Amino acid sequence: MSHIFSTKAMSAIDMSRYGIGTLVLTEHERLDRMMREYATKPDDIWCGGRGKEYLHKMLREQLLSEDKYFDKNPKAIKRNSERWDNFMDDCVIYATLNAFLFDQPVYLLHPDSYEKLIAMSPLNATSGELPTFFEDVSILQ
Repeated sequence: MSHIFSTKAMSAIDMSRYGIGTLVLTEHERLDRMMREYATKPDDIWCGGRGKEYLHKMLREQLLSEDKYFDKNPKAIKRNSERWDNFMDDCVIYATLNAFLFDQPVYLLHPDSYEKLIAMSPLNATSGELPTFFEDVSILQ
């Protein structure tokens, strides 16, 4: 396996299960931390008091819309693009929130398989750096 991403345990989330045509590389520790946050934080801290179920619904609509945008505008898929980074961050939040709310697994792809798919892809917006999406919970409020 290439070490361009991280030495921490990582996998890619397969978003196709949710009707979104992308893979999102993330650390396992972040997935675990997010699940702990959902389980331990009061529901009213999410989305300005609307709760986790509202966040899930809102993210689904937003992600499907953004996925269509990126399908129509592939040149907008580039590393260090704020819109692309937000999309990737929201995908991870959505997948983990879906797992938490509906007791469904987050489908992960081994990093070696992810790297092979990225190498074959005409578009590569992978920076090898992980976002700090959960450090700033402003999207959630």
